[in-house]
Amino acid sequence: MAADLFERFRTRHEIRAITVDAIREITALEWTRIEARSEIPNAPGVYVWATREAPHAVVYIGSASSAVGLSDRVGEEIGWRNDHGIEVGKDALRDEPASMVVLARAPFVRVAFEDDLIVFVAETAQPQWSLDKTAVALPETPEQWEGFLTACAHIVSGRRASIGGGAWNQKATTVAEQMFPAAWARLHDLKSV
Repeated sequence: MAADLFERFRTRHEIRAITVDAIREITALEWTRIEARSEIPNAPGVYVWATREAPHAVVYIGSASSAVGLSDRVGEEIGWRNDHGIEVGKDALRDEPASMVVLARAPFVRVAFEDDLIVFVAETAQPQWSLDKTAVALPETPEQWEGFLTACAHIVSGRRASIGGGAWNQKATTVAEQMFPAAWARLHDLKSV
């Protein structure tokens, strides 16, 4: 990895986060760690970027809903992360950056590169579990699974994720808010196991 030009100006700060193992248990979906773009399924699904070190703290939660959604979306994000690394390497050799590309990248892209994050994906499906509360809607679509995971992360750690997606998951009428009752009920059901 290229030298970090600004390392001396910051420090690490530990934060609470939901883990990949927790997400596996909560969702009961089949989660796969992606090592290469060729391993990404051509299917709708949900994904998380997490720290490389176990217990794999989740930093970002996303979804992809088109027929080849995960392959397209996660493939793009892997490409953005890799491109960012190339730009950082180029700028590390210069006294002044040739462009603002490195600094202008979305926070997620910068963190994915700088913290060497890894990605896990799951194709979405009907939950293989049920809840005691029959009036609670369960996640079915990729967006609902993303909202469900976002709500679970919020309940478990006090934050939705270290790096939020878009503004869509911050409003009271969003899918994350709609999935909050299911997340709460699921976590309570698992607590008693």
